[in-house]
Amino acid sequence: MIVKARNYGAYCLGKKFLTEEELYKKLCDKGYSEVAPEVLAEFTKAGIIDDKNYAYMYISDGINIKCKGLFRLRDELIKKGVDKGIIDAVSAEFEEDCYNSLVSFMKAHYGDEKISDRKTLDKIKAQLLRRGYSYGEIRRCFDEFDWSDF
Repeated sequence: MIVKARNYGAYCLGKKFLTEEELYKKLCDKGYSEVAPEVLAEFTKAGIIDDKNYAYMYISDGINIKCKGLFRLRDELIKKGVDKGIIDAVSAEFEEDCYNSLVSFMKAHYGDEKISDRKTLDKIKAQLLRRGYSYGEIRRCFDEFDWSDF
């Protein structure tokens, strides 16, 4: 049974990079709950599953490709079962990259616009907050665009 569980785990990881908790759930759903901890231990020892590496790649892609903020990425990783200590350690490396991503997003979407009313400014702030950026990052970015007058 452990061989089948190992093969199924390898099959799942061949299709998509998973966290330890996600793979555990997949193994349990398939009926391998008795041997799932042993399979996970083997995969972790072999370096096949690495939540720190997963978090690093997830945050990097989220910031650089999807222009998401760290708050949203942290929340998504917690939902995927990554330990908060790992998330905090990895996300600390990306704070400046996150701000640079915010500035490039703002330049791409609102670079030429002159914001003339408070309502539009509040809509932009709400959009950025939903993307996971902090108030401090948004304020700092708005100062660069001279929108802080409102």
